[in-house]
Amino acid sequence: MVPVDVFGVNPAGQSDMLIQINELTIQSLLDSEAFFVEVAGQPYLIKMSADLVSDSVSVAMGENVSVTGNVYQMTDSIVDSWVAMGSLSEANKIVATFSETFIEAMDVTAYSAPGASNQ
Repeated sequence: MVPVDVFGVNPAGQSDMLIQINELTIQSLLDSEAFFVEVAGQPYLIKMSADLVSDSVSVAMGENVSVTGNVYQMTDSIVDSWVAMGSLSEANKIVATFSETFIEAMDVTAYSAPGASNQ
């Protein structure tokens, strides 16, 4: 497990590594297979793996999640492949290209924030 503040200092330093980060809050959704969480005060891109998508895993804005996955460098080829596969709309392509790195999530687990009520 990597603390979110440690990850936020240098996400690229975790490239090609399997990591788990807890205590992330979903800031916004990017089509149905990707979303942004807050890391070090900035939005950070999480792309759900094909397995998560096929398992119909979904998330909601404001939800607290734990993410397990691999960190990858973002390239134009990756974004183009997401558009070609239908994972990302052409309109949101520009948004994804602003990310230097992203996590391809193998697992996303929602949880209640500490002290939050489920009532």
